[in-house]
Amino acid sequence: MGEAPDVRRIQEQAEGELSGPDPLLGVPEQRMYDRVRKRVMETVKGKVPPRLQRAAELLLTLPDFVALIFRLMKDPRVPARARVRLGLFAAYLASPVDLVPDFIPVVGQMDDLVAAVIVVRDLLSVTPKEVVLSHWSGDEDIIGLIDTVLDVATDVLGRRILRSLLRRFGRRTG
Repeated sequence: MGEAPDVRRIQEQAEGELSGPDPLLGVPEQRMYDRVRKRVMETVKGKVPPRLQRAAELLLTLPDFVALIFRLMKDPRVPARARVRLGLFAAYLASPVDLVPDFIPVVGQMDDLVAAVIVVRDLLSVTPKEVVLSHWSGDEDIIGLIDTVLDVATDVLGRRILRSLLRRFGRRTG
């Protein structure tokens, strides 16, 4: 166990990602994903139409939702039926079949984010909020983020696609 910090430091140096104090020592470190997120947003500015700008920013939270879903699938505090539903949703995410094809920039990925948000929103109705929050690694308040994603999705995807996603993924969990 005492070797873990050294192994991690060597891996980070090999990847060129050593950016600060060792997080295993309790000192905060900027996550690699935060740096990638910043670079992506700098790239997106000016290349994405203004109406899709906020959607592009929100898409950067998709990995946080995916990580949350995988963590909750393993948490025994989440009801068994809800964990099964999370597993089925994870299989959907891995599937190449989407409501909107992924080759369409921003819009093609937005349906995955919206579906994940719907699943997490419904999960919050049967799982204590503290359990969900204990696995959330995003920077924003998850409840406010859920509302924002659904609002932006209406503008980006349209009401018809949003209704389809709600029908497909909006069943109550539990």
